[in-house]
Amino acid sequence: MTIGKMKQRITIERFTTSTNEWNEPIEEWAIHKTLWSDIQPLTGREYWAAKAVHSEVEGKAVIRYLEDLKPTDRIKYKERILEILTFMHPKEDQRRTEILYKEQKTAENEPTPAGEGEE
Repeated sequence: MTIGKMKQRITIERFTTSTNEWNEPIEEWAIHKTLWSDIQPLTGREYWAAKAVHSEVEGKAVIRYLEDLKPTDRIKYKERILEILTFMHPKEDQRRTEILYKEQKTAENEPTPAGEGEE
């Protein structure tokens, strides 16, 4: 693991449920850990569906070993949200964790291709 490649600051977020002063449930993503990472996009694609542009980016994030990472956690990198698909600890040496992620964006107000959506 080359520490010098870890140049992106990411936040691991965990979904939590708490209650407010009226005992109503509050569900939100809370910061679990903030750490350095090497974000490596691996694939990307864009497609049109239901009059909206969708784009997916899949990639890998390499971080120092993180024992309490859960598959239900997510990653926040700048303004992007990355869904954790799976993660592993190569060589089981407790030195690093590799996370495979998927980012999905939807542009609701993008113009549709010519001829689509016209009545």
